[in-house]
Amino acid sequence: MPAVVTAAEYVIMALWAYAEALSDVRQLMAGDKVELAKTSATWKLSLEGAAACDFGKKDSDRSDSGISKGLDYEEYLRILLMMCQRNQKYYRTMAQIELWAVRRGCQEFRMRNHICGMDADISFKAGAYRNSRYSVQSVSYGY
Repeated sequence: MPAVVTAAEYVIMALWAYAEALSDVRQLMAGDKVELAKTSATWKLSLEGAAACDFGKKDSDRSDSGISKGLDYEEYLRILLMMCQRNQKYYRTMAQIELWAVRRGCQEFRMRNHICGMDADISFKAGAYRNSRYSVQSVSYGY
């Protein structure tokens, strides 16, 4: 029986944390800031509020709108983007550009038709004839 009680405790804590996360997302979408790491002081949703599905409202005893600490929506997005690999960001950006162009009326627009690039190795000698140094410079260009 103790295993069932422990499992129930973990389920309740997980649901409570999920409800707090929903509350945080609503606060971010409203333009407020939310702490990155939660403490007892920054936890907004009581267990009763979570059970009542009262995700959008702060508890009356902890209502302190206009929090200056924490991160806003854009800052959270920057953190998520920093965690992505560079190529993944490039491909997602290109997909968004395609969607933007299609919404603007260019139904046939595809990025693969508009990407140009060049990789080159430039070899040169520098210095006097007998003491010249041979050097190679790699250059990449693209848009």
